Amino acid sequence: MRISDNHWLINIPIAHRGLWNSTLPENTLPAYKNAVENGYAIETDLYITTDGVIVCFHDVALNRLTGANGKIYQKSYEELNNLFVSGSNEKIPTFQQLLDCVDGKVPLLIEFKEQPNHKALLYKAIDMLKNYKGEFAVQSFNPSYISTFRKKAPEFIRGILATDYIDQPTPKIKKIIAKKMPFNFMCKPDFISYRHTETDKFVAENLHRQLEAFRLPKTVLKGSKNLKRKIDRVFRDQEELPLTDDLEQTLVDALKDSEWLIV
Repeated sequence: MRISDNHWLINIPIAHRGLWNSTLPENTLPAYKNAVENGYAIETDLYITTDGVIVCFHDVALNRLTGANGKIYQKSYEELNNLFVSGSNEKIPTFQQLLDCVDGKVPLLIEFKEQPNHKALLYKAIDMLKNYKGEFAVQSFNPSYISTFRKKAPEFIRGILATDYIDQPTPKIKKIIAKKMPFNFMCKPDFISYRHTETDKFVAENLHRQLEAFRLPKTVLKGSKNLKRKIDRVFRDQEELPLTDDLEQTLVDALKDSEWLIV
């Protein structure tokens, strides 16, 4: 098992898109600095521009956060650098600026967003991260991206994102992949980050069994009495929710529309 009981994914709260608020926009350098100052790990999202610059931004469309039209991966860095985030004076940061800002002070949880030029994004990020001295993990909804990390950078801690909730038109095959994770045998993630709408403890237990099923050899799994294990930790944006002995009640009371981190 590559994620031990004292691993940062289990023990450090994770600030989703940085520790942002009404004056510190999401996925900007001030939000990242605020997370560092408060000891939070940082989750961020990556795209690559038409001229090969990796940037930190959540939405594929620019309009919600910048008022501009178009998709972020259709723009050059020069075009993006003329935009401001959420009516502030903050610009869309580059991935290198994030790495320089954090400089190993807190861990990074890095999501790779789907886009046409994904190979350039993945290969360039791998090169940058292999030279980065801090702790980090990578994740994506796309199993082929995680498979690339498995092949090109097997030392990276990698996770698959999944959900049973999709609020926009999506091809049926993508919905199946997002919910059922049928390609986990290919990418072999170290963890599953699952956004759910169900508050059934058996969903969590089943996901954990699924993770163990491709992480452990079949000879070990056969006849094992230890497959039904509780998930180790549950996280919500910017704060950790420790499990109680009553897993079912914990899920019902606290975890609706939250995110499970299963390791």
